[in-house]
Amino acid sequence: MRGMLRRLAALVLAVALAATLSASAVAQEGVPTASPMRGVENRLRKTLANDANRDAQRTLRDELARIDRTSLSDEDWIDLHVVLMALDRALHKMPRHGLPNGVVAPARLSEDKFDKVVAGPAGREKHTWLLRRKHGFALTSEEVLRIGERARRAAAADLEAFAAAHGDGRTWQELMVEERSHCATTHEELVTRCADAAKAAEDAVVAAGLISVPEEARHLTVEAGPSTLPYAFACYLPGRFDNKRRFDGRYIVAPLPYGLGERDQAAWFGDVDDHFMRVVSAHEGVPGHHLQFTRAAMVESRIRGRGYNSVFVEGWGFYSEGLLDRSGVLTEPLDRLALLRMRAWRAVRCYVDPALHMGRIAPSQARDLLVAESGMSKRAAEREVTKYMEWPTQPLGYWIGRHEIERMRDAYVAQHGAGKLREFHDRLLGFGNIPLPLAAAVLLDEREAWDAAHP
Repeated sequence: MRGMLRRLAALVLAVALAATLSASAVAQEGVPTASPMRGVENRLRKTLANDANRDAQRTLRDELARIDRTSLSDEDWIDLHVVLMALDRALHKMPRHGLPNGVVAPARLSEDKFDKVVAGPAGREKHTWLLRRKHGFALTSEEVLRIGERARRAAAADLEAFAAAHGDGRTWQELMVEERSHCATTHEELVTRCADAAKAAEDAVVAAGLISVPEEARHLTVEAGPSTLPYAFACYLPGRFDNKRRFDGRYIVAPLPYGLGERDQAAWFGDVDDHFMRVVSAHEGVPGHHLQFTRAAMVESRIRGRGYNSVFVEGWGFYSEGLLDRSGVLTEPLDRLALLRMRAWRAVRCYVDPALHMGRIAPSQARDLLVAESGMSKRAAEREVTKYMEWPTQPLGYWIGRHEIERMRDAYVAQHGAGKLREFHDRLLGFGNIPLPLAAAVLLDEREAWDAAHP
């Protein structure tokens, strides 16, 4: 599974310059001749290709730092800081993977078999380094942990409130049994239902006028994933523009595991019930990842085009679930329950990501939290936690990213007017998949403050 996860991550990341950098898969012209960023992508690529050439990396960084930033367009300003962040990651090496010497990981003290088959923790130093150097947030792992604790409490309260309003004396866990009974009985039927849900989500957000959906994003392939897919429910794989200028992204539905008996198979289909996958389909399709990656591929910049930042990517996916809700398509109470359970899932992720990688909890404890607080099955939770251990800071990206987008949205609308919500969404996705703090600096007219803090 680890090898498959790495291969999937490599495909999604498009492996080019660095975590946030890659060359555009679509050869596009349009970088202004006078742009001071012209040619920087090729220079950066050559500089980073030789990891030991620190002098060349420092020389390029010093040269770029002297550019008059006040005269740059927003696009060039973002490009400049994406490059500076890449060079800073090269010059300030990522800490080694693992807990400090003498600190015993909780998994080593556990008798749970699951704890013996997953990767080890990254360690606090590496985790915080990724938060700051890769994602651009001035946060520590401990601060994210506390955000996750508050998020879990809020999500639990929302689920309890839902049960009080709709449960007729039943708990949300008892209501979830009813939710899970509304599901496909064959995998072919599941894929068809997901395709229908993705189309319904696209139609709803377009009709609501919440965001612009270009023709390039109106084509999405929904298909079953391979048996080795390391995702419990679904994932999205970006593609390329075809000869009709359609972006051929793929919404991959998790395959039915081999060898399940009739009872376990029924339970598996309950994991991917209609209400749950209705929300997942918006996350993976439109207005979620498919729209997001289509817009990113349309960016003219060869520095940002096809870049990847997991906090932006997964934060937008989670945020898009809120857009689906706002569009009015989630009309059934059990749709609301699925939405709240997914919120609780992301709250647990925000907590267990730093907790796991700082060595505060064992993987089996993270699994049990997912089961208890979001209603996830043990099978799905173990697959989830296996991925979390392989990809530090990816799980927290959902909650941290969505709430940063909401902060930006509220500030932008307050500054420009309530009628500018669609404009905000369009501008944000138009930047490509960059670190969210860079997007905030542009959208909220805070470039000068960012420059002062990041010379």
